Amino acid sequence: MMAARRFDYLIGPANFAKRRQQSKEAAVTSHRGSVLPYLEFVRGERHFESRLLGPAVRWMYARVLPGVPSSWIRYLATLWTSGDDDRKARAADRCLEVYMVLTTVILGVGVMTQVHPDGMQFTPGRPSGATVWLVAVIVVGFLRLVEILSQAVEVILERIFVGAMSALTTLAFYVLQSVAIFTICAEFVGPNGFISSDNTKPKCWTDFLYMTWINMTTLGSSYTASSALGRLVVAASTSTAILLFSVLLGYVVGKLGKKQEAK
Repeated sequence: MMAARRFDYLIGPANFAKRRQQSKEAAVTSHRGSVLPYLEFVRGERHFESRLLGPAVRWMYARVLPGVPSSWIRYLATLWTSGDDDRKARAADRCLEVYMVLTTVILGVGVMTQVHPDGMQFTPGRPSGATVWLVAVIVVGFLRLVEILSQAVEVILERIFVGAMSALTTLAFYVLQSVAIFTICAEFVGPNGFISSDNTKPKCWTDFLYMTWINMTTLGSSYTASSALGRLVVAASTSTAILLFSVLLGYVVGKLGKKQEAK
C-alpha cells in the first residue's frame, strides 16, 4: 500500500502539473539562451563598408578619370606653369574655369542649332560642315556628362576639396550643362518622341529646352515621352538631376553650414 501511495504521489495531478510547469520554464530558458546572442548582435552598433560595389565604383572611376579632358587640362596647366605649388594650382583652376565656360557656350549653341524634324539628323544631303558640328556637339556633350558624373563620384569619395562659393558656382554650371546635354538628346529623338497634354509636339529649341528643364528640376512636365528613346532621355535626365542635387547640392549645403559654424 505504501508503494502504491508513493506511486500515486509521483503521478498525481498536482505533481504532474508541477513537473509540466518546470519543463515549460526549462524550455523557455533554453530558448532564451539561444535567442539572446542574436538579439544582442542585432541591437548592437554596426559599421558597414562596401566590399563589392564601392571598390567597383573606385575601379571604374580610376579608369575613367585619366581619359577626360579636365584631367589633362589640370595636368598640363601645372606642367607648363613655373613657380610653387600654389601658383600651379591657381593656373590649373583658371584653365578649368575657361574650359567650363567654353564647353557651356558650345552646348548652348548646340541646343539652338540641332533641332530637326527628323530627329536623328545624319540625313542624306546634309552639309559636311553641319555634320562636323553635330559630331563635335555629341563629343562635347558626352565628355561633359562623364566629367559631371565623375565629379559627383569625387565628392562621394572625398577626393576633391572645394570652397562653398566655388562649389555653388560649379553646381550652377553643371546644372546648365546637364540641361543643355539632355536638351540636345531630346532634339536628337525628335518632335515625334514627345507629346504634350493637348496633343502638340515640341517644334523649336525653346520647347525642348523647356521640357528638359522642367523634367530635371520638377520631375515632370506638360510633355510626355511617346517613344522608347524619348523615355530613355527622360529617365536619364531625371536620374542625373537627382544625383546632382542630392550629392553636389548636399556638399554645398554642408560647406555653408561648416562656414556658419566657424563664424
